[in-house]
Amino acid sequence: MAKIGIITGASSGIGEAYVRHISNVNQELEQIWIIARNSERLNKIRDELGERIRVIVCDLDSRDSLREFEKVLADSSPEIELLINCAGVGYRGEFGKLDYSRVVSTVDINCVALTAITHMCLKYMNPGSGIINVASTAGLLPQPGFAVYSASKAYVINFSRALSYELKKSGIKVLCVAPGPVNTNFQKRATGKDDFEGFRAKIASSPEDVARKSYRAFVAGRKMYCHGFTQKCFHVFTKILPVGLLEAFI
Repeated sequence: MAKIGIITGASSGIGEAYVRHISNVNQELEQIWIIARNSERLNKIRDELGERIRVIVCDLDSRDSLREFEKVLADSSPEIELLINCAGVGYRGEFGKLDYSRVVSTVDINCVALTAITHMCLKYMNPGSGIINVASTAGLLPQPGFAVYSASKAYVINFSRALSYELKKSGIKVLCVAPGPVNTNFQKRATGKDDFEGFRAKIASSPEDVARKSYRAFVAGRKMYCHGFTQKCFHVFTKILPVGLLEAFI
């Protein structure tokens, strides 16, 4: 059986940064499966990084596509050393004014697909394997104007923490990564604007930095990693201050 890594949301942003970083630092993986909808972009990454990369075009918004991926796993019967669930979407705006399809898509990709792929992959994982789930510090608090996204990432945080406890005896590590603002295409999709504004612009991280430091946290056996000093402080504040007070600063 081939020892592989699987990365979703791999065509851009943090997902692509993970692909490039993992391919460089983890030479034990015989293959790295990269998953997204954008076949052109995935193929370009494969052409750059070489034969270890296997492209799997999958629409994580589709239950049928998820079942197709399950068949790929069954046919290949791989030994999954690392699973990185990085695919995610989000849209800013008042909940009642958001397009219905965007609301449902956010939950389907951020919660349903992440859960389904994790469940599918677990049977192919052994002691020493690991899972990295990319959440967001937006999931640490309810966020008016970003309600569905923040709720979906709260799910990822709590799911990851519970899964880490359940899998401890199996020797499978689980890390939840919670970055703050990151300079990716996510910002444009979420707001329609190319760049962050104000304080968010000052604290925005690069996807490469998120991938590199969070993977280091994973190797060290961490269960939760908030990226950046400001986000670490925010994490602490959410533990000690009332939600109503913190909402005034969101």
